[in-house]
Amino acid sequence: MKNFVDNHKINILFLFFSLICTISILGHENISFQAVEWLHDGNESAIEQTAWYFFRNDLWRFPLGLNPNYGNEISSSVVFSDSIPLFALFFKIFKPILPENFQYFSLWYFLCFYFQLFFSYKILMKFTNSSVYSIIGSLFFIFAPIFIFRLNWHASVSAQWLLLFALYLGLTRKIDEGKPLWFLLIILSSLILYNFTIIILAAYTILRLFNLTLNKKNIYEFLKDYFLLSILLLLTLYFT
Repeated sequence: MKNFVDNHKINILFLFFSLICTISILGHENISFQAVEWLHDGNESAIEQTAWYFFRNDLWRFPLGLNPNYGNEISSSVVFSDSIPLFALFFKIFKPILPENFQYFSLWYFLCFYFQLFFSYKILMKFTNSSVYSIIGSLFFIFAPIFIFRLNWHASVSAQWLLLFALYLGLTRKIDEGKPLWFLLIILSSLILYNFTIIILAAYTILRLFNLTLNKKNIYEFLKDYFLLSILLLLTLYFT
């Protein structure tokens, strides 16, 4: 047990701090999976929870994110209601055993805090090689106004850690070696918010084009990778 704590002390610290931040933002009474009152306090979180409510209580349709019971005279989709499609699809699988007033947004905010800390720490470690400086520096990322402002307002926009993940890959991995992670990140972002997908895809494209100018022999590899990425991304968008 001691060895486990020693080997994962940074992650344990970040998990603890993320929990404290989540409680500070939402209140200790609102972190429960069955606490939904805070989601109906007049801001846009009511839209997210309401859309999830209709989606989870509907049968499975195709595309998987189709949510026709939520909307005014026209069919809608959970991907357009800021309900975090990744979580909505996952938790709908467990619909039979979930309580009626279940919500996953408190868990989402907790994870956003954690990954915001984690990836900013990894980026800072690249430049400082100091755990102390990197931990202190990572705190500035979770207290950044552009991040705090979106918490409990636009749930999916709180996933700014996706951009930090992309920055981390760009700084620490050769673009060819990091292809699987870039693909995973792009697909993952499309299940959270399309805005992030566009930004990350643009960053990846710029890095690949820059790499191509240095080694024009890689043009076949470049075209093959983009064909594969396009297929994977289009399939993801088609099914959701």
